[in-house]
Amino acid sequence: MEKIQLDIDYILKKYDPNNKLQAYFDILKEENEKLNLVSRETIKSKLPQLVAESLLPLEYIEQDSFANYADIGSGGGLPSFPILLTNNIQNSFLIERIGKKALSLERMVASIKAENITVLDRQLEECKFETKFDLVTMRLVKLNNRILTKISKILSKNAIFVYYHKPEFQVADKSLTVVTYSYSIGPNSIDKYFSLISK
Repeated sequence: MEKIQLDIDYILKKYDPNNKLQAYFDILKEENEKLNLVSRETIKSKLPQLVAESLLPLEYIEQDSFANYADIGSGGGLPSFPILLTNNIQNSFLIERIGKKALSLERMVASIKAENITVLDRQLEECKFETKFDLVTMRLVKLNNRILTKISKILSKNAIFVYYHKPEFQVADKSLTVVTYSYSIGPNSIDKYFSLISK
C-alpha cells in the first residue's frame, strides 16, 4: 500500500484555478439548512479538505476526460460535484436512494446550471443503464460483494472505480485489479484510504 501526503492547497489550485467550486459550496450550505447533508463542522471549516480528498484519486488516474460517470450514494454531492465541476465529463448519473437527498441533488444541479447530469432516486441494484461507465465513484457506502458485482458489470474496459476507502474482502476473483493508497492530512491525523479498482 502506497502512503501519500494530501496537499490541500496544491489540489485546489490545480483542479479549480478559477474557483468554480464556490458555487457548489454556496448551494450546499443553503441545502444543508433544509436537510442535514454534511455536519456543521464540515460546512464551517472542512469543505476545502473534503473537496481535495474527492479530487486526490484523480492524481493517480491517467485520463482527465470521461464519457460516462456514475457516483453511488451521492448524498451532499461529495465527491461527485468537485469531480464534475473540475473535469471534462460528457454524461453523469448521481445515484441516491434517499428521496429527500435526491431532490436536494436535483436542486443543486439546477442551481449551478450543470448539464448532462441525471439524478436517480433509487438503489444501484435497481438501476438499468444503456451505457457502460469509464469512471465510477463511491464514498460513505460500504462496499460488499453484491455491490462490487453490479459495479463490475457497468464498468467499460479500462474503466476506473474509485472507492473512497479500502475493500474489506478479496476482490481478485472478479478479475479486477485493486490499488489502495493511504494518506494523511497532517502529522497527527489518522490515515485515510482510497482504492482504484479497474478491469
